[in-house]
Amino acid sequence: MAILTAVQLKKEFVVRTLFSGVSFEIAPRDHVGLIGVNGCGKSTLLKMLLRQEPADDGYISVTAGTVIASIEQTPALEEGVTLFDFVLQAHGSLLDWEKELSELPERIHRAGTDRDRLIRRQADLTERFEREGGLTFRSRTRSALMGLGFSSQELEKSVTRFSGGQVAKAMLCRAILKKADLLLLDEPTSGLDPVSRDELTELLGRITDGKYQGVTIKTAAA
Repeated sequence: MAILTAVQLKKEFVVRTLFSGVSFEIAPRDHVGLIGVNGCGKSTLLKMLLRQEPADDGYISVTAGTVIASIEQTPALEEGVTLFDFVLQAHGSLLDWEKELSELPERIHRAGTDRDRLIRRQADLTERFEREGGLTFRSRTRSALMGLGFSSQELEKSVTRFSGGQVAKAMLCRAILKKADLLLLDEPTSGLDPVSRDELTELLGRITDGKYQGVTIKTAAA
C-alpha cells in the first residue's frame, strides 16, 4: 500500500513547462532515486511533496499519519539559533504544549468563570505531554546529537557556524527524532568534503537498516 501517491503533476514557470504528467507511488521501505539534468525540476518536485510549492495540475495524496522529513540542499538557518534548538524543532508539538503548560498556571490564577475549563485543559495536556515523551525529549535530543559526534560545547553554538556536512548531520538528526516515514533528500552530499560525504552516507545506511542509537526508525524512503 502506497504512503504517497502523485497523479499527473504539472508545473509551469512563466512560459515554460517544467514537467507534466508526472505520476508515481512510494510504498513503505521503498528507496527512490530521482535523476535529471540541472533545471529539470528535481528540487521543485521535492518541494511539492513537502507542500512548499503548489502543483499547477494534478494532485498529491499522503496516507493519514505519515510523517515526512527532509534534508534540503540550502536549508534556512537563523543566526543565533543554537544547534540544540535547531534540532529540538523536531519536537514541534511538544514544544507548543510545554509553552502552553508554562502559561496555564497564570491564566488559571487570573481566570473567572473560565477557571474550571482551564484546569481540565491543564490536566489533559499534562497527561498527553507526559505520554508523548515530554519529560525526556530534551535529553533524547542531546543524546542523539552527541551520538552523531557533536560535543556538548557544540550544542550551544549557533547553527550558522557549522559546515555544510555538520548541518546535514543535524538535519538528519531531526529526521531521526521525528521518526519520519518518508525522508526526502535534495542532493544532501552536494558541496561536502569526502570525509563528510562518507559519514553522511554511513549514517543514512544505519537509518534505512531500521535502527539508530536504540531508536526505531520507520523510514520508508531515502
